Amino acid sequence: MQADIAAAFAIRARELPALEMLFKPPLVIGGFGDQGRYPISAQVFSATSDKQEIYKLRYRAFTQAGWIAPDDTGVLRDSFDDLPTAYSIGAFYNGDCVGSLRLAFGGANGARGLMPCELFFPDETGAILSGTITRTVEFSRMAVDPGIAAKTFRAVIYASLVRAGLILTYANEADFAFAAVHRKMSRFYEIMCGFRLIAQSASYGSIAEPTHLLGRDLVALDRRRQARNAFFRIQPEEIDDARDLLAKFESEDKHSRIAGAKLRA
Repeated sequence: MQADIAAAFAIRARELPALEMLFKPPLVIGGFGDQGRYPISAQVFSATSDKQEIYKLRYRAFTQAGWIAPDDTGVLRDSFDDLPTAYSIGAFYNGDCVGSLRLAFGGANGARGLMPCELFFPDETGAILSGTITRTVEFSRMAVDPGIAAKTFRAVIYASLVRAGLILTYANEADFAFAAVHRKMSRFYEIMCGFRLIAQSASYGSIAEPTHLLGRDLVALDRRRQARNAFFRIQPEEIDDARDLLAKFESEDKHSRIAGAKLRA
């Protein structure tokens, strides 16, 4: 699959000059592809957003892959989805959620335990966080609609999600990125993005599948991004828009917590 993704984006990169991929409020990628073939939009969700479509997509993708056992809920979520430092990205095609990715930010002001990888890879993440790193992010819970069979289309969705995640990562000024992924997806992150393997395990929380923990400092990732693939070219305006959106989410969360405290009082 990694070869299919790499080949697909060698083609997409040559098409890039004709595409408009700037994020516009509320952080939406418009008109990806040849106008109508793959019109993907990417929407960002905060902890207080309604994310049921994302949870349902994760469940379908992970159960179909055999990574989790089916249950009566029909959704895949955990406590990290409710943290104000976590954001989910949904990729939409013709109004349907066809892809998702979660970003869990941590490390700011010495805060710990905000990323799932800290729980499941405590030694490896602890060694990195004990250094000069001040702000981190974890990419996880990536899922693509299992009903989409076209390899090129799936590759577009995967890379669109990663690209959107990188924009939010730059906007939030993280200086180190982790990615907890299934072993089968590890090469995609390494080849396309420049991540490096840090550790591996036989499972990751409720997912009883081989997992790779990847990571790289943002300086190195950014250098690789600029040199490796034109698809991941990012404009300053996109980062500015993402920064404004994150500030809006932070303000809304703060007001929500104040209102909740008043109600409890």
